[in-house]
Amino acid sequence: LQLANLYFEAEAFVSAKNYFDSTLMVLAKTDERYNLVTQYSNSLMDIAKNIMIIETQDSLLRISKMSDKDKKAIAYQIKKAQDEQRLADLVNKKRGGRGGTAKGKSDYWAYNDKTKKKGKKDFERRWGKDRVLEDNWRRSNRRKLGGIADQEDSEEAIDRELTEDEIAAILKDVPSSEAQIAKAEKMVEKALFKLGTLYRDRLEKNEKSVVTLEELLRRFPDTKYKLEAWYFLYLGHTDLGNT
Repeated sequence: LQLANLYFEAEAFVSAKNYFDSTLMVLAKTDERYNLVTQYSNSLMDIAKNIMIIETQDSLLRISKMSDKDKKAIAYQIKKAQDEQRLADLVNKKRGGRGGTAKGKSDYWAYNDKTKKKGKKDFERRWGKDRVLEDNWRRSNRRKLGGIADQEDSEEAIDRELTEDEIAAILKDVPSSEAQIAKAEKMVEKALFKLGTLYRDRLEKNEKSVVTLEELLRRFPDTKYKLEAWYFLYLGHTDLGNT
């Protein structure tokens, strides 16, 4: 509940919504705070939903404008994050969902001598035995910036680990045709309007309402919500004293 309140004060409404929901799962209905937490959770439901629509569709639209090379890099980062999450879930499952050390033999590669020896042999066969422990050891130019070297490493890893079918599957939600791009932008347009009105109606946050609706009109000057947006802007500015 404390985390929910802190996120709410910071106007991080998606995180606040999640923590209010988590609080309701463990808070007794007889608790004097239960009704207030329920009210906050309900008020943030549609707000969080529309924030997520905007963030998700804007991210997909940004990816749609990238080069094939950059899309491949994004796909690799997504796959890497998914693999790390699966590993974390597996470790947590073995621990019974608690902190502590898993009982029994670990499947983690670093604890498996056979796997480590095989990995060492594969490494030496490809890169040689007498490698100095240094940054960017794979580069002929050691003075190269780490960020560039890391990017090239990622690109090599992509070629090794991802097929074209895998990349397509990972980026399946990215709009590619004009119709798909238009659909994504319509979703953002609608969510911006709804969010702008919800900030005022649900939370009485006129500043957030004004900023969101002005963003709607900036991005979609011919929006079908124009007249209603103007009206809510009039109400918001009036309450803020912006005559």
